[in-house]
Amino acid sequence: TANYMVKSDGTNGVCSQIIDNGSVVGMPNTTDVNSLFYVNRTSTIYGANKASIYGYRAGTSGSTNGGTSWGNSGIDAAVKGYSYWGNQYTAGVAGFNYNDYMLSTGVLGANYSGSIRAQLATKIETYPGSGTAGDYSLALVGDFYNQEAAYGESTSIYGSSWLMRSVTITTHGTGIDSSIVMIHGEMDYYKTGSTSYVIFDLRRDGVNISEISQVSYVNEDMTIHLQWMDEPPAGTHTYEIWVYYPSGGLTYYGHGLNVTEIKR
Repeated sequence: TANYMVKSDGTNGVCSQIIDNGSVVGMPNTTDVNSLFYVNRTSTIYGANKASIYGYRAGTSGSTNGGTSWGNSGIDAAVKGYSYWGNQYTAGVAGFNYNDYMLSTGVLGANYSGSIRAQLATKIETYPGSGTAGDYSLALVGDFYNQEAAYGESTSIYGSSWLMRSVTITTHGTGIDSSIVMIHGEMDYYKTGSTSYVIFDLRRDGVNISEISQVSYVNEDMTIHLQWMDEPPAGTHTYEIWVYYPSGGLTYYGHGLNVTEIKR
């Protein structure tokens, strides 16, 4: 048949699945002039361990038996895409998915088992166990790398007599491959009885990590913010805001404490 590649069945030459019309090479039977090499996997062929194109790099034992850098001329890759000119709307590698259903993604980079992965343009659960789907530009499973943080803390408490609010979270450890905790507390109040300073104290597991003071005048509305970064060991931790003032009283409009773990 015209344009089909010929293969041997052991006795005779017969048509293969590969067609070459002089402009396009396709598998099977395509003449799409927009793609110089086109592989068509029909809708009846699907499921686990299936791929339209599978670039397999066997490699061999020994850490140096690979490339020399992450650069284009140094990489040793199973699949490599390189766009020489960075023109508008061009890409070295592009992955698209209609994302009709949950657990689909445009591009996936993962270890062998998929337990550590980055998903680009993905439809996944809005949060684990929710059963509802959301569309996200990026989903990361596994620890981040090379995000350092610096902080300082004081364990000396001037005075903190009344617990205002507490929040408990579970964190994932210290170091550049683990997490940090960002903390923001807010108090809205006015001083009653007499003018005095007011101290707000931030504690983690009963130990002071930061405090701030503010002169507060009688019957004058005040807002004070506590903002801090912490790096606790892995586990469950309770953060608290305490308040202290030497005289008079305090009337509160409201107060809040937000504690957010950021993986690095």
